[in-house]
Amino acid sequence: EQLQHAAPNWHFYSESDPQVRFRHFLQDTIEQVPGTRLVLALDEFGSVLNSYDHHVLDHRFFLFWKELMSEFSQLSLIFAMPTSSHRLLSKEFAHAFSFSESLPVVFLDPESAGRLLTLPLREQHIAVQPSTVALAVKLTGGNPYYMTLIGQLLTNQLNREKEKQVVTDEDLRLIVNQLIGENSHQHFSFLSNELQNDDEFRILKAIVSLTSDTNPKAQ
Repeated sequence: EQLQHAAPNWHFYSESDPQVRFRHFLQDTIEQVPGTRLVLALDEFGSVLNSYDHHVLDHRFFLFWKELMSEFSQLSLIFAMPTSSHRLLSKEFAHAFSFSESLPVVFLDPESAGRLLTLPLREQHIAVQPSTVALAVKLTGGNPYYMTLIGQLLTNQLNREKEKQVVTDEDLRLIVNQLIGENSHQHFSFLSNELQNDDEFRILKAIVSLTSDTNPKAQ
């Protein structure tokens, strides 16, 4: 939209092979904006390993990205995945991703973590009290996943309370109760495989302690 060009329509391509179709789609997209760089971000890329294990994807899927990087000089790729998936991908498909560099996502500093929570809400003309931002950063230790999750749950709540314009500590505590309540184990089950060092383990222990103080019923 910023370049005043519409992306090609995927359904206009007739190739039955999705990789061939995507290559043509990508070529036509780049030809529309010569001299620019196309950054393609593939989130949750670790899930492709499950698809590979279940024979949904075959080995050529992993070779495909290296071929694209060799073919299109304007292309940059970002693969976002959990640490455990990265280790497995680097081990089993090292040759296919030899063109890539690893960039671990670390916990955010307090200012950046606060912006991650407040900026999306500010775009909706919703303010967050400074004490509430500080409490959210304290509870999460600056973990970008949990800061984003809190923001998502707050947005859902604000969609139900359309007149509300300021987020308070009380609102945050209600959200935390939802986040750590029953049937919410999916928010935490991956952590045992994702902790990268002792500092992260200590932060996780602090989160458990703080949320227990916030919600005495939490186990």
